[in-house]
Parts: sequence; structure tokens; C-alpha cells
Amino acid sequence: MATTSSFTISRTEKKPALQGAGYDWAQVVLQLLFLGGLFVDGWAHFHGKVDDSFFTRWHAMFYGSFGLCAGVLIGTMVVNRARGYLGRAMLPTGYDLTLLGTVVFAGGGVADMFWHIAFGIEQDTEALLSPSHLLLAAGMFLTMSGPLRAAWSRRGTHAPFSAILSLSLTLTGVTFITSYANPIVDFYFNGTEMVTAIMLTTALTMGFVLLAMRRWTLKPGSLTVLFTLNAAFMSVLQDQYPLILAWFAAGVLADGLYAFLRPEVKTPVRVRWFAFWVPVSLFGAYFLTLFWAGDLHWRIHTWGGGIVLAGVVGLFLSYLLVPPAVPGEDK
Repeated sequence: MATTSSFTISRTEKKPALQGAGYDWAQVVLQLLFLGGLFVDGWAHFHGKVDDSFFTRWHAMFYGSFGLCAGVLIGTMVVNRARGYLGRAMLPTGYDLTLLGTVVFAGGGVADMFWHIAFGIEQDTEALLSPSHLLLAAGMFLTMSGPLRAAWSRRGTHAPFSAILSLSLTLTGVTFITSYANPIVDFYFNGTEMVTAIMLTTALTMGFVLLAMRRWTLKPGSLTVLFTLNAAFMSVLQDQYPLILAWFAAGVLADGLYAFLRPEVKTPVRVRWFAFWVPVSLFGAYFLTLFWAGDLHWRIHTWGGGIVLAGVVGLFLSYLLVPPAVPGEDK
């Protein structure tokens, strides 16, 4: 009887599903290629390399990288289905929205083709605001954040680097679509435009940083990776590569502040200090780099106030992570 029971169990056992930390790393690599395709196409737009046709080599790289990501995701579902997993179990945990993002992006690609045929190729800021491109951006956001969601759903208090990289890629996708107000892409803004760029960049960057802090304890180097990877991609659009150094320096300072202050939800004052000083460090390093390069053309009233304003935006955002106590609430 024991032999028969053992034989029956071995016949009905499922092979492990394709998922886990190793799968997350594979997805990070794929999403890195996907984002690379986006920035190749973006570089072509910024440098006037596109024509009036949807069928360009730049689009081929962009949509080809998407096709690779979609193919691997569909292949994962096929393999897991063959191993006996049905329904949502065919997808690794956290990747259900990645599948939705794939469908949204594919629909956006079709819409983009007809949009270009009907209205021509977008120029400058138009390329970041056209409805078909915003649909593509929504699909990319859902797709690239898959490894982040997967790591979020697992037990553990320390952020795996696959999650930090996924967070970085997702942030960079968002900063790409708002590159019309990004200080790396254009540092010849007038005063009003620069203030807008500082506020938007701080809000986006610190929003992602505080989100990660809400879930995990960050490992050393996490913020350096986040800042540097974002700057490296954004620098491609207008070939502003020296500014990578500013974001790298700010990331190192942010990691140092994090190690020194140890900000946590239960220590709101430390969170406030951290949220203020990180963007101050970021734009302090930014303006210092421009000064060193001879491109600091604003007066001290603008760049000095801009640095302080960045800290204020970060400080305000910290109240979303750790709001003030409400009288009468249990501690």
C-alpha cells in the first residue's frame, strides 16, 4: 500500500511553476531592453531622425523589444499551463497586471499607427502628449513594474535589487513621458520653466523613493542605483551625459543620509529630514555640475531658491508616507 501511495503522489505532483526571484531578474533584463527601445526611439525624435512614416527602424527597435517581452510572458503562461497551473496561476505572482499592460501596449501600438497615418508624426512635446503615446505609456508602466509587484507580495523586510531596478525602470518610464519638464533633458529653461521642472522631478523621484521606503528597508547603494540609472537614460535624449555625475553624487549622498538617519514610519521626524535633504542634495549637485561646466545661467535667486523648493516638495510628500497623528486614534 505504501508503495502504491508513493507512486500515486509522484504521478500527480506538479512541476514548479516559472516564478520567483530568478524569474524576476529575467524580467528586469527584458524590461531594460524594452526601456532601451523606448529611448532609442525617443533619441530619434529629439534629434529629428524620424520622417512621416510609422515604419521606421527606430519603431522597429522599440516594438521589437516589446515583442520579446510579450513573447516571454506568453511563453511563461504556456509552460505553466503545461505543468498543470490554470487561470491566474499560469502567471507568476505580481505579473497579472504585466499581462494587462502587454494588452494595453499592443492596443496602443495599433492606435499609434493609425494616429500617425491620420495626423502625421508628432513633433517636440506633441510626441509626449498624443493620446496613442499616453496609451503606450500606461502599458509600459504596468509592464515594467511587474518585478516590483512580485517582490512586494513576498515576505521580507529588505528590498531585493531586482525590485529596486524595476522601480528605477518604472520611474524612468514616467520621467520620459514628462521629459518636457525634466532638468536633465533641457537646462536652458527660463526661471518659470526651471521651477516647474524642479517641482515635478522632485515629486516623481521622491514619490518612488518614499514608496520603496514604505515597504522595505533599503540596502546600501539602492538610491545610487535608482538615481544613476534614471539619469543615464534621460541623458540620452539630448546627449547631456555630464549630468549623470550629478545624479550619481546625489544618489551616494541619499544612501549616506539613509544610513545615518535610518528613517522609518515609526520615526516621522527622521523621515521628514530625509525627505527634505535628499532633493536638496540632488539639485545642489545638479547646479554645481552646471556651474562647473559653465552652463549655470540663472541668478542665485532662481537656483538657490530652487534648491530649497525641492526640499520643501520632498518634505510635503513625506506627510503622505507618515501623516500626523490623529487625536484619539490608537497608537
